[in-house]
Amino acid sequence: MAAVPTDDRLFRAMFEGTLDALLLADDDGTYIEANEAAGELLGCSSDELVGQSIADFLSADVDFEAAWNAFLEKGHARGQLEIRRPDGTVRTVEFAASAVILPGIHLSALRDVTDRETDRLELRRKTDMLTKVFETSPVGIVVVEADGQIVDANQRAETVLGLTRAEITDRTYDDDRWRLLSEDGTTLRTPELPVSTAIERGEPVFDAELGIETPTGDTVWLSVNAAPIHDVDGAVDRIVAVVSDAEREARIIQGEADARRNNIFAEAFNQDQEFFEFYRSLEAYRKAMQENNTRLVLSPDHEFFDYLRSPSGAPAAPQQ
Repeated sequence: MAAVPTDDRLFRAMFEGTLDALLLADDDGTYIEANEAAGELLGCSSDELVGQSIADFLSADVDFEAAWNAFLEKGHARGQLEIRRPDGTVRTVEFAASAVILPGIHLSALRDVTDRETDRLELRRKTDMLTKVFETSPVGIVVVEADGQIVDANQRAETVLGLTRAEITDRTYDDDRWRLLSEDGTTLRTPELPVSTAIERGEPVFDAELGIETPTGDTVWLSVNAAPIHDVDGAVDRIVAVVSDAEREARIIQGEADARRNNIFAEAFNQDQEFFEFYRSLEAYRKAMQENNTRLVLSPDHEFFDYLRSPSGAPAAPQQ
């Protein structure tokens, strides 16, 4: 085993004082010296590292001999790998290695990047998730730069606005080609637009309604929410605008309300059939009396008048 130089005080101060893990190995890849940071990274004391092989900390699928010989031949190496500590935990490290810093002695420096790598993977996961949400959202999503340029739009926005993504991103949000109308049918000015308000105030705008004339000449009424995204200095960087077909939403809400009403009626019928019959009779009276130019010719004892004659709806008793 090669001897480690100990007379160079500058080298020793740097070796022991650095925050990165520094290790010296011989020609066989066996550690002959390690600093305190190396012991902390590899999960054992620096003294315990001496005599262990680099391969002891690598996974079984790594061909250490081939990698080590390639390193010695090339004279240097740099990259990222996973190390396995004696307690079984795995750390991701970046490494830089230099061969033959002294005859028979090779230096490697390791830096723990596990947290950074974990954060990177988590960021990628969230980015992928947001991309899928963006593309599959049932509402239109449009991204606008602070200068007003539209930079992205999802598939639903294409459907709602009647334009392709390329056509949408070719415009600013206040482009003259948009025909935007207020609820009273007048043309909206730029300061009145939800995106303008979000940019100016730096705050979200909710449930703004406006009309837009599509390329086919139809007017579609939209519900718009616009929320700012701020940069590190707190300035508005982008606006995310969510646009949905207000008439479509109204139909959905009406359909849900009708469904709930029908469920209530069904429950009422199951619990009290007489009450349900009473309600149906009232509805029949209301509709009949609202019809214009309609005459009903009925006999006084017709069942249509049962609930006018008796709260129970029972036919009137025959007169004696």
